[in-house]
Amino acid sequence: MSLSKALTYQSGSNKADKEAKAKQTGEIMDIALESISKEELVVSINGVKSNVVGIHKITEYARGAYMYGYIIQVIKPENDPGGYDRFDKISVELHSKETGESGMSECFVKRTD
Repeated sequence: MSLSKALTYQSGSNKADKEAKAKQTGEIMDIALESISKEELVVSINGVKSNVVGIHKITEYARGAYMYGYIIQVIKPENDPGGYDRFDKISVELHSKETGESGMSECFVKRTD
């Protein structure tokens, strides 16, 4: 999601009205970047940089509306320090060439080993 695209999407009308219309019509709320490249991403697992092997643009359903999102595939580093109390910490940073924006997301995933 891009903040600048979200603000542009909402401009000129009430946010609630736009979202309600998108929900009724099944319209896609297009607030995503056009594309993301491997060079724009920094992914780490338990603090160790990971290699991105795939980026896939998808349509997802959230908060009653459809929007675009991305799924990225990574290879877990071989020199993994072991995680946090049976969980892996996954960190994703994006530095968009398209908008000049940066963002970060983190999550914890239960280890299966």
